[in-house]
Amino acid sequence: MRQRALRFIGCPSCYGQLNAQVIEQAQMPVPETLRARVAASGGEPAEFTTEVKEGFLLCPTCRYLYPVFNHVPRLFCYITAAGRAFLARHAATVAKLRGEGFTTPDHLPEPGEASVQRSFTSEWGDYDYDGIIWDLSYEERLRLCVREIGLAPESLAGKTLADIGCGIGVLTNSLVTHRGVEAVGVDLSDAVLRAARQYLSNPLLHFAQGSVFHLPLRKRHFDVGYSSGVLHHTYDTRRAFQSAAQVTKPGGRFYVWLYSAERSGVQGAISIGNNLVRAAVCRMPRALQDASVYGLTLLFWGARALLRSRLYGGKTTTYNWKQALHAARDIYTPRYAHHHTRAEVTSWFREAGFVGIEALASERSEKVTSIPVSVRGEFRGAVVPDSLPLVRQAAS
Repeated sequence: MRQRALRFIGCPSCYGQLNAQVIEQAQMPVPETLRARVAASGGEPAEFTTEVKEGFLLCPTCRYLYPVFNHVPRLFCYITAAGRAFLARHAATVAKLRGEGFTTPDHLPEPGEASVQRSFTSEWGDYDYDGIIWDLSYEERLRLCVREIGLAPESLAGKTLADIGCGIGVLTNSLVTHRGVEAVGVDLSDAVLRAARQYLSNPLLHFAQGSVFHLPLRKRHFDVGYSSGVLHHTYDTRRAFQSAAQVTKPGGRFYVWLYSAERSGVQGAISIGNNLVRAAVCRMPRALQDASVYGLTLLFWGARALLRSRLYGGKTTTYNWKQALHAARDIYTPRYAHHHTRAEVTSWFREAGFVGIEALASERSEKVTSIPVSVRGEFRGAVVPDSLPLVRQAAS
């Protein structure tokens, strides 16, 4: 974590600014290709060169302490198993901070969050940075993202962007490297750790681990909020949207991509079938789930090859085995996979104070215009619903 990230990340309890208590840090040079952009940012040079490898982030308001390890701030409103191990390893520092009035947050995770975290950690754990993300090249995925945001590519330079559900950070990095934004990627899963390692040299790209329901980001702080294929994998998509949309500053815009409930015919039948299989697979013990996913991958791989002309006009990229396995995990292992209508999602945007709301059609082919729900809007600065209340753990 660069010190610069403290301008954007915040306490997931109160969304206020955090202070760093550094245990281990390193000095990292700014790549020559980014020196002009860093200089133009107006920040202090040390912000971009000081990399915090281990330490704590302290909230002066809530008096909470959050661990930073393996270069990534872990900003949950509860302590994970990995967080407890880190606290034990640095017991002396923790004791000192407790003496200064700081404590670890002791709230409960949102429903099903541990299951979701395990599922997507597994899904992204063996992904190769092979130039393909889903069925698009990195360049194609970036072009699609820019179209989804709806701003001219050249106008993105210098803007701030929050990528909510960034996974392994491929798109987040492309936006920073090729479109000139400064971005923070947040993810619930350990995929964000791979992202931080892969793109460690980029001082304008920041990552944090946390929950979408209590985002570790400053409210109303970003020009662009972006969330693609993520919020429907929570227990309550609407409440996840209400939280995520609050990153957008007045005049900024927010974009969301969700599964569609408006499928019919063959697409509708496949969607229903996938949901029935997923309902069983996601509840299996890990070993049985892995075996089932391997078998389902064979079916998915074959069916996709047979149906790609019928469903996608032959416009999909042929998956290799690892890509097909990754896609099968995404379809069959998440605990939640809600589907929504365009009217439903556009109503969420209106409730959250957005104007200029647009529901976009798919650009892949005429055969998939109902897939997905793809909506963007501009925040006008109205009051939005409060953040979700935190539930405190019962005393043991």
